[in-house]
Amino acid sequence: MQKMIVTKFVIGKTVAQDIYTGQGFLLLKAGHKLTETMVVSLAKYNVVTIWVE
Repeated sequence: MQKMIVTKFVIGKTVAQDIYTGQGFLLLKAGHKLTETMVVSLAKYNVVTIWVE
């Protein structure tokens, strides 16, 4: 498991930990493979880093 900055380089990686907004709302559960659309959405919610496998 590694912490990565949300960029195009995380596309295709698997989310290792649930991802939440700053207000505590769940965006993505662990286990999802990241798509380009998901990465764009994470950026819109100001998610900067995530844990991936």
